[in-house]
Amino acid sequence: MLYKFCSDAKLIKSIILCKFLGSEVHKEVLKITTLKKNSYEFLLVVSYKISEEFIEELINKFKKLIEKNAEFENVDRWGKRRLAYLINKEIDGYYVLFNFKSVPDFPEEISRISEITDNILRYIIIKKSNEIIYKKEGQVN
Repeated sequence: MLYKFCSDAKLIKSIILCKFLGSEVHKEVLKITTLKKNSYEFLLVVSYKISEEFIEELINKFKKLIEKNAEFENVDRWGKRRLAYLINKEIDGYYVLFNFKSVPDFPEEISRISEITDNILRYIIIKKSNEIIYKKEGQVN
C-alpha cells in the first residue's frame, strides 16, 4: 500500500532495502509516504459552434474532475478567440485555462478524458513546477 503513491524511484529503492535489512533506524522511514505534487496548467479549446450552456457544462465537468482528484487553484475563461488555423473547419474557439496541483499520474487521466470528450478542438497540459510533501501514514489532508 505504501508503494502506490511513491513516484520517486530512489525512495522506493530505499524502502525495499529498509524492509530487507529491517534495521531500527529505517523503520521510521517506512511510516512516511512521499507525494510528489506538481503544478500544472491545462488549456482547453472548445468548439464555439455549440451553445454557451454546453460550454459551461464542459467547464464544470472538468472543474469537478480536477477538484475531485487534485488541488484546484483557479479557472481563467479567456472566451472566444480566433484560431491561428482551421481546426475541423472551425475559425473560432472558446479558451479556458485551469491551474491545479496534483500527483504526476493525474494529467494522464485528464488527457485521456479530453481526447474522448466531444467538441474539444485542442488541449494542452503543461507542468509548471513541483514540490515534495511528506505525510505520515494514516494522515488525512
